[in-house]
Amino acid sequence: MQTKNFTPFMEYIKNRPESQPVSTAATFEVQAFNKGDVIFSEGARGDTAYTIQKGGVEISIREDGKKLILTTLGEECVFGEMALILGNHVRTATATAIEDSQMMRIPKEVFDSYMKQSPKVISTCLVAIAGRLHEFTANSSNKPETLESIARILDLLRIHDRSELLYQETITAIAGILLKQEKEIMAGLTTMENFNLIETQKMPSGESRITLLGKDKFLEKALKLFKLLEGYGEIS
Repeated sequence: MQTKNFTPFMEYIKNRPESQPVSTAATFEVQAFNKGDVIFSEGARGDTAYTIQKGGVEISIREDGKKLILTTLGEECVFGEMALILGNHVRTATATAIEDSQMMRIPKEVFDSYMKQSPKVISTCLVAIAGRLHEFTANSSNKPETLESIARILDLLRIHDRSELLYQETITAIAGILLKQEKEIMAGLTTMENFNLIETQKMPSGESRITLLGKDKFLEKALKLFKLLEGYGEIS
């Protein structure tokens, strides 16, 4: 899985005019994590964002008792930033250090203070969030609404006892319904397969077949995952 890079909150700190100096050492704590340390857990309340100064972080969720990796983040990436914007924020995923790392902590109370002092702080952080959403939607086949439409069509077929579908015929049919190019539908199906929503198998006849996984929970699982992927900018 490719490491993502996003516009970090730290760019504001580095580019702030000299007439408005900010001491990062005095304001923001730099915290060390060992490889394998959990920085925050899915379901926990959070009021802090982090910038990776050194090392890397893995973002994952638990689905059906199994760990599902959404993305990995490298140096100068921001994560957990929704805690700065939402009150009583509940973490939607788990962040784990994948190597010995150093993180700059950005507490919400400090962030709120900077917002009052300079509007540029919030604009810079929103650029980080917007960049993540932009990367996710850069390929139209991976726009949340397109993925959701594909999933809903597949689920409708499942309801009518069609949980196993011929690959090419399915792509052609969905492309016609959604007025999309077949390559866009194929990319959407690849995203779903990468996250264990569907399985593609080669048949003895040479044709490929799509099998929906999760049966009656297929759509529920798909919609939940798409919402999380939208937040973390994961495209496959």
